[in-house]
Amino acid sequence: MKVKAKSFFEDVFDPFCKLFFPIIPKWLTPNMLSTTRLIGVPFLVYVLWDEQYVLGLILFIILALTDMFDGALARGRNQITELGKVLDPVADKLLIGSAILIILLKINLPLAVLVVGLDAIIILLGLIMKASGSKLDIKANVWGKIKLNLQVGGIALVFLGLLLSLPILIVVAQWVLWLAVVFAILSIISGGL
Repeated sequence: MKVKAKSFFEDVFDPFCKLFFPIIPKWLTPNMLSTTRLIGVPFLVYVLWDEQYVLGLILFIILALTDMFDGALARGRNQITELGKVLDPVADKLLIGSAILIILLKINLPLAVLVVGLDAIIILLGLIMKASGSKLDIKANVWGKIKLNLQVGGIALVFLGLLLSLPILIVVAQWVLWLAVVFAILSIISGGL
């Protein structure tokens, strides 16, 4: 499955992202994008906690776009670094985890704990393996990417449900996030992020 994930990135995702490379300044590195995501997370948590959902949605989209481009930029500009290999997934998990936790605390606490807990397990396993000097290379796989996209979609649906006062969107969002849990488990089983 790792070969298929690599092929998807090289054949579909990266060429799409490369369309935007001309507007991304050369001095902007993938690690800067990941760091921006890390720095933006506390601001996102604050606006979500304060129930400023319009501002929260805008900030979430901007931060999610940094996730979309940092990996493609690293591969496209040959700027893959050891720091980036750690920074990117940690920034992803913090962004998604914090948004899910703050929003779902008010809607579905068990689902929030499960989604965030699985991401925490993935981070801990990666850190433990890295610290133990394991040669096993844990990388993003197709299951993890599907999980991440489902999480982003689920969060977006929650935002829309709250902004438009449409409870049905929140119900659909919860189903999307339960599906993300399934793909998180598949990702862990297959040795990926």
